[in-house]
Amino acid sequence: MLKRLLIENYAIIDKLEIELGSGLHIITGETGAGKSILLGALSMVLGQRADTSVLRDVNTKTIIEATFDISHYDLNDFFIKNDLDFETHSIFRREIAPSGKSRAFINDTPVNLNILKEISSRLINVHSQHDTLELATPAFQLNMLDQIAENDTLQAEHSKNYYLYKSTEKKIIALKKELEQNLADKDFITFQLNELNQLTEEDQSLEELEQELNTQQHAEEIKVKLNHASDMLQNSEYAIQTHLDSLLTELSSIKKILPSIAELYSRLESISIDLKDISNEIEHLEADIIYDPNSLDIIQEKVNFINKLLHKHQAENLEKLYEIRETYTSKLSLLENSDFELDSLQSTADAQKKELQKSAALLSESRQAAIEPIETEVNKMIRDLGMPHSMFQIRIDKKQGDLPGEKGIDEVAFLFSANKGSRPDEIKKVASGGELSRLMLSIKSLLAEKTALPTLIFDEIDTGVSGEVALKVGKLLEKAAKGIQIISITHLPQIAARGDMHFYVYKDESADKVNTRMKLLSPAEREQILAKMLSGEAYTDAALENARQLLKSSV
Repeated sequence: MLKRLLIENYAIIDKLEIELGSGLHIITGETGAGKSILLGALSMVLGQRADTSVLRDVNTKTIIEATFDISHYDLNDFFIKNDLDFETHSIFRREIAPSGKSRAFINDTPVNLNILKEISSRLINVHSQHDTLELATPAFQLNMLDQIAENDTLQAEHSKNYYLYKSTEKKIIALKKELEQNLADKDFITFQLNELNQLTEEDQSLEELEQELNTQQHAEEIKVKLNHASDMLQNSEYAIQTHLDSLLTELSSIKKILPSIAELYSRLESISIDLKDISNEIEHLEADIIYDPNSLDIIQEKVNFINKLLHKHQAENLEKLYEIRETYTSKLSLLENSDFELDSLQSTADAQKKELQKSAALLSESRQAAIEPIETEVNKMIRDLGMPHSMFQIRIDKKQGDLPGEKGIDEVAFLFSANKGSRPDEIKKVASGGELSRLMLSIKSLLAEKTALPTLIFDEIDTGVSGEVALKVGKLLEKAAKGIQIISITHLPQIAARGDMHFYVYKDESADKVNTRMKLLSPAEREQILAKMLSGEAYTDAALENARQLLKSSV
């Protein structure tokens, strides 16, 4: 249960701290004094988003801190799972900095808002006036039914099955779309692949082919030049090698006479050897070059083919063409194996659909089983609240089609009739504001009882009721608060008198800025506040006596 609430620098609150206990807590105050602001601040520590608009002083951070006694609510596993320190009195804190940065903590460990929301949903439920209007919506009704029927585990299992099936369904749709596109492109892909398959991994690079092509195109010219070079070096009458040999013979005859010539002779001899090697290599080159018109055509065709493919596929080299070929090969392979892949996915989807239908059926059975006890309890409570001829019913219709939705196969409708002999109809059509409030109070009270929720907060749940009915609403709240902590913001003295603790919210205008204050009333102060609620600010002695009687009747 909520034990302590601290609010600093929030809206028109500079600092406010209250201690709470068990039972029924009443909060009253003037209109605009800040009662709803308290709930707004509390919602921050329960995980709602916030921005700098909540800062009273834009230069100072906002702090909201709530202390919960969680010793009896089996939350150890949650703390272990989220790596949090478990404390029987756990502190939830929220800070909003002037920069807009928001931080959340549980027992001084930083947490994200999802964790804060998850644990707070197991500790406290806040009912606002807007929730009363939501009572008429199918989604809210289904949620209420599931909560009271304690369908959390069944709903989680069904939601898991639903998203597994939808994920597989998306894969099937995507695969069919891809196959449809590939099938439409099959002839094109096949043609492109046949072209690319004419390439082999052993193909020369384009540069090598072009060089070979250039050689073949000038083969005759090259052979003539090489033959001429060979003649000039060695084979003609005036060949360089012949003259060099004669020179060496002449110098050889004087080597002994002129020893200094030996070095020159040696250098010329080396040149002679090199010339012979060069001449031999030229002869070999000339012999290797064979002009072949057929070979020329083949190389030219290969070069043209590769250039065409490079241009066509906007590729930089042969390696890129090989990659493109692999892509086309994969697409054709997908087409060839499409039936198998589709069958496999469809089999998975069929199995998941069966599980989905099974979990939906279990969820529906649980809801059906919960209807009668819920109707019995709610009817008893609303009749105790001054509607003796009222009738509350829950109707479940099955959705059309064989595929359950995320919430199952049920469409839930809350039906209501306030008058004897009237046929129950959808509450949005027949229930007044006061009737909706009493109906919501009954359902929320049952929710708190069934789910063992520690704290239940009502923001003016008594809208639209007065007099004797208000007394009965107060008694119901008082009774419900025997098992849980209830905090009720009210404007009715009949309800305010039933509280175990009564807090009064007021504006303090003594400083430069107006401040919201809140204090726990003493018995004497409580009598005065109730008297004012009965007859106005200038209350009468009769009103004061009436207030005392209300307080006595609640003891």
